[in-house]
Amino acid sequence: MSRPLLYISGPYTGNDTHSTEENIETARQYSILAWQNGWAAVTPHLNTAGFEKFTDSLTHGDWVDGYLAILSRFNPSHDAILMLPRWRESEGAVTELKHALGRGIRVFYAIDFFMDVPDAELFELKP
Repeated sequence: MSRPLLYISGPYTGNDTHSTEENIETARQYSILAWQNGWAAVTPHLNTAGFEKFTDSLTHGDWVDGYLAILSRFNPSHDAILMLPRWRESEGAVTELKHALGRGIRVFYAIDFFMDVPDAELFELKP
């Protein structure tokens, strides 16, 4: 069977406490752990890192819409989403969570794993 997908969701844009670069690095660390634990990680932070510096024609909503299109292709009986620490600070992450819940996609919260990611085999959903 193919690896289940794990969508990595959390804040991208920096704020008073964490820079964009720090948010990208957090996503990278969790993504690596996901791959090591049997998932195929889909990490928006890494897919379009820094693109906002090269275009002003795309809005925040354009980026979110694109990632919701990817999340829409997830199989609720096989794939999941991981909410990174501080996900509540991100309007995009909140939207992604609502989308995932509306589709019945399994949700994990990184804070529950303390810089760990659940093992894909242990949490794989059965149809």
